[in-house]
Amino acid sequence: MSSAVRPPNYDEELVPHYEVPDLLVSEAGDPITGSDSWEQTRRPEVLELLTAYEYGALFPPPDELLVHDHSTWVRDGIRFDQSRVELRVRDGILPFHLLVAAPTTGLTRATFAGLNFRGNHTIATDREIWLPEAWVPQEGISQGHSAADRDRGAHLSRWPLELITGRGYSVATVYCGDFDPDYDDGFQNGVHGLFPRERSEDTPGTITAWAWGLSRVLDALVSEHADSSAPIVAIGHSRLGKTALWSAANDRRFGGAISNESGCGGAALTRRCYGETIEAITARFPHWFAPSFARFAGRDESLPVDQHMLLAAIAPRPLAVGSAAGDRWADPRGEFLSLVNATSAYRLFGVRPGLPFQLPAVDESVGEAVHYHIRSGDHDITRDDWVHYLAYLDRVL
Repeated sequence: MSSAVRPPNYDEELVPHYEVPDLLVSEAGDPITGSDSWEQTRRPEVLELLTAYEYGALFPPPDELLVHDHSTWVRDGIRFDQSRVELRVRDGILPFHLLVAAPTTGLTRATFAGLNFRGNHTIATDREIWLPEAWVPQEGISQGHSAADRDRGAHLSRWPLELITGRGYSVATVYCGDFDPDYDDGFQNGVHGLFPRERSEDTPGTITAWAWGLSRVLDALVSEHADSSAPIVAIGHSRLGKTALWSAANDRRFGGAISNESGCGGAALTRRCYGETIEAITARFPHWFAPSFARFAGRDESLPVDQHMLLAAIAPRPLAVGSAAGDRWADPRGEFLSLVNATSAYRLFGVRPGLPFQLPAVDESVGEAVHYHIRSGDHDITRDDWVHYLAYLDRVL
């Protein structure tokens, strides 16, 4: 972190007084009294504000999506399908590898669609899984920025496939770097290269590129399984949790969203200035957001939006937010309060959020139409988190 960035605040008594933007008042000052005025007026306003001040303008869909090199195998009661998908835009092509793990019965209650951090080969040990061709982060036992066999299964704990498929759910995943490598090159690589534009305040950041990619995952799933009525739920951890929320907010085809410890720029209220702040996140990761977001570094309270608005844009679809007690950087209380503030949009649709006003005990979950839990431990997505999410979807689906 840059030495110019102020140290994080972890003292609740130092959280400034703040007021979040009112979800139920339009930019013109008119009250939002029902689902119609929310859908026709306030929700479009919310998405425009988030686009202008945080994430950047959305990319258009590709001209064509082609699926190639399909392969299938079964291991330990799980059916694996992988495909090479090509996105064609004008004269450009952006390929990605789609991996689906499903119950062998062929029936699924819902599909979790989420990006992964280092390649499909890291979520399982099967040697049939292709290595990514794109740049990968150097981390752990990795050497350089090319994927290698030694990384197979490196993130097994984050994707407990036996648990998920055993409960009747499927997983569809793509390496996030297939859509946009996670480093700052001035918005030139990945999907940015397919849609070149002059840099401006609302130039889309990498989170928007990944969110665009998650919608392309949904495109591929729909084209390959057009007869399936099972919902597709966007899911992500950390920066990919920010991605899942932004993708589901914009793409109504997602049947819901799950944010695991997404923190600043994700589920947590920015105005609390607790843990990670706009100043810290834009200094360390300037490519994640639109350039306009960094203008509010050190003056978070002036940002015209806050993250409860992002969560509210998903209403009335299922929405789950998970935190970890040891992950103060992501501000668990701020994630919970953001969800509480978002529930006013859910009530417009006549659904009962069922959230208390106090943070629940560690390792407990709360909520009816929406879900929140705070897990013991640190920043990660674990089997325990998945147990909470599966129980929630069992109930609401």
